[in-house]
Amino acid sequence: MANYNIEVAVTEETSTTERGKLLEDLMHDVFDATGYTSGPAIRVTGMEIDVTATHKVTNEEVYAECKAHRESIPADALAKLLGNVIQRRVNQGWLVSTSRLSKDAEGWKTDWENRPPEERRTLQIYHPPRLLELLINSKRIVEPSNIQVTSGMEHGNWYLLLTKVGRYWANLTPEAGVPTNVTAYNAITGKILDDAELLQRLKSTDTSLRDFNWLVPSTESKGSRESTTVILETVVDVAVGDTWADYRPARPQDFVGRQELQNSMIVLFSAIRNDSTKTRLFAIHAPSGWGKSSLVAKIRDRCGNYANRNKFHMVAVDMRAAKSANYVSAALLKCFSLAVQREFILPPVLPLQAGTPTAPLESESMQDCLQQLRATGKVIILIFDQFEEVLTKPELRELFDRLHLLALSIDAQKENVALGFAWKSDAFLPQDHPAYFLWHQLKDRRLDLDVPRFGSRDVSQALALLQAELGQRINPVLRSQLVQHCQGFPWLLKKLCIHVFNLVESGLTQSQVLERGLDVKALFEADLSELSNKEMLCLKEIARLAPVEWVQIVDQFGNDTYTSLLDRRLIVRSGDRLNPYWDIFRDYLRTGEIPKVPVSFLPGTEVRTLARGAAVTIASGGKGVSVGMLSKSLSINTRSAVFGK
Repeated sequence: MANYNIEVAVTEETSTTERGKLLEDLMHDVFDATGYTSGPAIRVTGMEIDVTATHKVTNEEVYAECKAHRESIPADALAKLLGNVIQRRVNQGWLVSTSRLSKDAEGWKTDWENRPPEERRTLQIYHPPRLLELLINSKRIVEPSNIQVTSGMEHGNWYLLLTKVGRYWANLTPEAGVPTNVTAYNAITGKILDDAELLQRLKSTDTSLRDFNWLVPSTESKGSRESTTVILETVVDVAVGDTWADYRPARPQDFVGRQELQNSMIVLFSAIRNDSTKTRLFAIHAPSGWGKSSLVAKIRDRCGNYANRNKFHMVAVDMRAAKSANYVSAALLKCFSLAVQREFILPPVLPLQAGTPTAPLESESMQDCLQQLRATGKVIILIFDQFEEVLTKPELRELFDRLHLLALSIDAQKENVALGFAWKSDAFLPQDHPAYFLWHQLKDRRLDLDVPRFGSRDVSQALALLQAELGQRINPVLRSQLVQHCQGFPWLLKKLCIHVFNLVESGLTQSQVLERGLDVKALFEADLSELSNKEMLCLKEIARLAPVEWVQIVDQFGNDTYTSLLDRRLIVRSGDRLNPYWDIFRDYLRTGEIPKVPVSFLPGTEVRTLARGAAVTIASGGKGVSVGMLSKSLSINTRSAVFGK
């Protein structure tokens, strides 16, 4: 019964008492089918209820806990129940759960069932497969395989929905391998539901099927189906620039620095491959423009190089392309499909299909793939880049919920699959946002990786790339200016380097570039050319008040305007305060004038040596002197002669 699931289908406003009544009714059926008489509920808390029952013949007493959660049941819940049985001095303890067991709990259950029968009967575990088998065998619900599905449909993933108005089977079927359509049936008779109002009530309940396309039988023909528009998601990979001088994420061959961070990620993937870690989740944090997407692209490239291509398969997708919650299943399906295409794993026996939202890896084809990964010691990695898009857009709340379920599932199963998130740490996420708690709830389950600013070594490597693109050595004074102005921000250094490259390509010498002061006015004018009036007003207000509290700016101009300026990297956030990205840019916004940027350079030779050099040059009568001649005349090395000249 791998494709059978159970969910309590109630609205978010449903009281604890009403939820408890549904669980109590379920427990009554379980007890009655096994020869017990249920007693009153001991405790009702949200989606949990504790009850007792007495056997009709032997009078043995049972203490039972019923849990209706979406996340997997952990092993410690079983151990805790066993402790409660001993403490209450009852004959047996039962766990009745509508959610599946985690991998650890499955291991605990297997170990328990290998114990002697007398000890084993102390604890009974009714997880969905056993619970549904009991309800079907006792004729309380119909077996889904006996339901006559509509022509053109198929038997997909079945959900038993426990509602205040009855029990219903919901059949979730895929389109292009992604779960998409829901058809509902009466769970007792197996008859298809054609009541549009009832179907809408079921769809509006808080279940994992809420966001799918519920099909309504046509009143004219029971064989035809009415449906709403289905959003078929196009999953977009994290893209890189075409050239070095492209402002998009850096090509892997152009990526510099962050070696320690890169190695940490490869070490994590290797530990998963060797089964020496329980961690399956990781997150990459950094402010806007610090190179998160470039880092993701670099790691993707390293996973595919000669040394790693038979160990790791990584797919990185851009969350900015997401339109609906289906994006999660579509991305997962694409990740595994590409692994098959590149022959990283063999095609599964059945067509590749993503699982349900609560069990995304539990379709038969996905299980086939996971078994191959375990047997061959290979790891699949899926990264969602630009994750803050989900956190900051209310219309994508269901998408975040689906991601949350995927993370919980991967963490619980501990298979050879890693899930990563790259997100902007300066994104605005208020504490009352629905995703805030759930995101931080995962903190103790994931490895957090912070991308640092560029250090001096990173800057030197980046300038070496500029030098290679120029085909000439960088003027030492120009190099010094670039180092000083970039302030350790990777995006600002890239911006300045590309600007210098374009000026030199246009025919200017490096000395002329220096004389123009890097032409920062042209840079600033380009920055401002595409802003709306509101964005321009907001930017000037930040410049006027800088540093200014981000809350004040959001209250005055709105989150969309604030986020837009942050995404364009025209402002930077430090803690709770905002500034324009560069002090010179701030002054330009305040006055409209470009401040004088001094060329600060400390000569490496004494002033009297410079004076002697000037005399030698003057004595040449305007013909000039070579570096070699100057070096020889002043008795200094060639490097000092270059600086002096």
